[in-house]
Amino acid sequence: MKTTSILVLALGLASLGCDDGGGEDGGVSPGTDAGPIAETDAGAPGSDAGPAPGNDAGPGGTDAGPPGGEPVHCQGTEPILADIDPLGQLMLFNPTDAPMDVSAYRLRYGAMETTVGALEALGGSSTLAPGVQTLFGWPAGFPDAIEMGELAIARPASATEIVDYVCWGDGVSGSAVRTDAEAAGVWSGPCTNMLFGGGYNLARLPDTAGTTREDYDDFAIGRVLTCP
Repeated sequence: MKTTSILVLALGLASLGCDDGGGEDGGVSPGTDAGPIAETDAGAPGSDAGPAPGNDAGPGGTDAGPPGGEPVHCQGTEPILADIDPLGQLMLFNPTDAPMDVSAYRLRYGAMETTVGALEALGGSSTLAPGVQTLFGWPAGFPDAIEMGELAIARPASATEIVDYVCWGDGVSGSAVRTDAEAAGVWSGPCTNMLFGGGYNLARLPDTAGTTREDYDDFAIGRVLTCP
């Protein structure tokens, strides 16, 4: 009876998968046949993520245009009111790459008008050298007020064809010059702060269009426009 019991026990153990001598046929180990390891075919991390951010950003991004473009103040073809001191002088800037004769250009202030050719050419001539500022005396008869004022430069053909304009303080009350400047698209919004004098001038900031008060330094010393 004891021998029969032992034999039955041995057969039972064999039926539980112990017949290969170590349980190696006890079924698939958990996870060993779970299929391909997750993400083994995902490729190198980020290798198919597309272009790096900003490389093809279009307008406003790194693809917005060629690097090293000309500053805004160098893109025009008309003289610029670069620096103003109503107590004695003004400077005109030539943004082009060729000499510019501005003698017939008109200067306007309120109801007054003159030409650049009538000014004292402290820089030597009313022909502006390319890419530099040229110094002139303040127009005779124009107010020398630093508290408020304005100045415009217009094409020779017509006083209303204003190409540059700026006003400071409260400007000139009821000025047709400012109205013409706004109509020409060369000015909008309030004037700059009042000026200080004593060597502190009103100067155009580089890389600006000169059409709002934010485009000017009203406490400037030694600012100079240049073009590359």
